[in-house]
Amino acid sequence: MKGIVKGLSALALATAVFAAPVHAQGSMVGVSGVGIFSLEEGGGSDFGAGASFEWAGGNGFGARLDGNYLFDPETFVINANVMYTFMTAESSMVHPYLLAGGTLLGYNSFEENQFGISAGAGANFQLQNSPVTPFVDARFIRTFEKEGDLVTIPATSNILVNAGVKFAIGGN
Repeated sequence: MKGIVKGLSALALATAVFAAPVHAQGSMVGVSGVGIFSLEEGGGSDFGAGASFEWAGGNGFGARLDGNYLFDPETFVINANVMYTFMTAESSMVHPYLLAGGTLLGYNSFEENQFGISAGAGANFQLQNSPVTPFVDARFIRTFEKEGDLVTIPATSNILVNAGVKFAIGGN
């Protein structure tokens, strides 16, 4: 438990440090189709839609907040992530990135919640002379349930896949 708290604290600190140059680097909003696939025995899959807001910091670092609505059963997935985008040639169409952060799964209009951690990878696909940037990413999500006042019991393991488009706002 202490390791999770330390890890999330480090992610929050990194977000604060790298969010300062955000305005100069620009931001993006995105929409996506979402699929979540359970890794548990007898688990299934669910599909929905998502929206994201991304801050591009300096030296490849940034942050992303995304929310996803899954249709059946009604589930909300909120992720707050630190991002690292690998430096690629400016002429490159593919720009890979890593994601890591915290997750909130809300069931039944947030009457039942699970908190967790997530890590994953994805890529932006830069189109020439287009304001649209297609992207795809996948994340491993591990959630935990509360037992008394402690969040200690591993609850679920899932893979979350997003595929959609981003639009530059602000500086870029």
